Amino acid sequence: AAAGGSGAFTVTTGTACAWTAATTDSWIHVTSGSGPSSGAVSYAVDVNTGPTRTGAITAGGQTFTISQSADTSQVCDPFAVLARPPIPPGVGGVETLWQTSGIAVAVGQPVTITAAGTWSDAGVSLTAAGHPTIRVVSPTNSPMSGQPLLALVGRVGLTGTPFLVGPSRSFTPTSNGVLYFAPQDYWHSTENNAGSLNVTVCRCRTE
Repeated sequence: AAAGGSGAFTVTTGTACAWTAATTDSWIHVTSGSGPSSGAVSYAVDVNTGPTRTGAITAGGQTFTISQSADTSQVCDPFAVLARPPIPPGVGGVETLWQTSGIAVAVGQPVTITAAGTWSDAGVSLTAAGHPTIRVVSPTNSPMSGQPLLALVGRVGLTGTPFLVGPSRSFTPTSNGVLYFAPQDYWHSTENNAGSLNVTVCRCRTE
């Protein structure tokens, strides 16, 4: 459930067959589980404040999958952000990189943005965190000067101040408006860009 909790499962193996349970998901915690023979694995799961998610624990070469429900106190919407967006009619310069999500946010309503997947620049695959060493520096020709190449950036409204999103970002808006997203790059050099990121925007549900 979204509220989190704990659970356990059994690993059955032959005598003197060592194994250790482990996970790479930060929201899943293995509290006990190893042995030279059959034994139990205990785990705990954090509270989920976003969309439905799936993780796993591995033990002895086997995989135990954990699925957690979305936080029903929030509404979450998906949106794809392109590394090389088509140029809208009548739009030029760096504005060609900004893409409307159609998702409106409100003052004082907490927002959580997560970005999954990869896009690429000149064949180099990158996540929403962008390039580890290359930064795009231009206050007029890039969405947010000084940020990593192909990092995901956002803003609220057409004239909002850009902010770094990266793989995830939580914030409370100080103005009302629609969320816009863009890849951090020079607007005139996106011909080598390809792919898109799967972005999810979650905010508190209102009645």
